[in-house]
Amino acid sequence: YKDCSQPHGYEVYHVFEASGDERPNDLAAFDLDEACYSAFVSFVGVDYFDSVLFSDTLLPTESEWAAGERTVACSLHEPFVEVTGSERGSGR
Repeated sequence: YKDCSQPHGYEVYHVFEASGDERPNDLAAFDLDEACYSAFVSFVGVDYFDSVLFSDTLLPTESEWAAGERTVACSLHEPFVEVTGSERGSGR
């Protein structure tokens, strides 16, 4: 992960391990999105649906999943904006 002191568009705010033998499809990934939304509130300080920020759920690729990688990253961004610093506690 990069240093937030440099201009950036995305910030990883939560990382967790998924489980299961099969990589989640779009429908199953919804549960992973929920985990990101819950972490978003704690990290940013405002409900996701009241925020100007967007969240993305980043899954391992098919080949990474097949090799046993289960790390899921939640990232946030404001469309078309680069920021310097972290959105932690920003309330945006």
